[in-house]
Amino acid sequence: MFIDALRAGLTIRYEDNDEWTIGSGMNNASQQFNLIGYSYGSLLAAHTANFYAKQGHVVDHLVLIGAPIDIDFLKTLRTRKNIKRVVVVDLKDKGDPIYAGITQWELTKTASTLGEQMKRQRGEGHFYYAHVVADSPARWAALARHLYDEGLR
Repeated sequence: MFIDALRAGLTIRYEDNDEWTIGSGMNNASQQFNLIGYSYGSLLAAHTANFYAKQGHVVDHLVLIGAPIDIDFLKTLRTRKNIKRVVVVDLKDKGDPIYAGITQWELTKTASTLGEQMKRQRGEGHFYYAHVVADSPARWAALARHLYDEGLR
């Protein structure tokens, strides 16, 4: 996990790293193509959406939850013609020090806070949706309602 976090913080949070794209091709048309990612997965989803959009495919919704994505890459995604909607779910109100558009310096400073939140496994901060706690089903249901309200089907 530490290696993935380091790799995410140093490389894949920026645009033009197609090495991290999920999937090898999209052949079937669908009514709605949505990509959702959380934390490290948000960076993979961002690269995948960017890759497919540049290939001419339409991405209806790109959802980035707790995304340590670079601000310039985020701006590119928001202005890419074939990505119809970028939904950012930051967890700052839950105590997450990571947010979409975070600078490299700020991201580096979060390491000890993230380590503590992960070690405690209380479903707090950056790990609000990741660790299973007593009210996780309610949290997940609220997130699903939010994404439904954003147009995901």
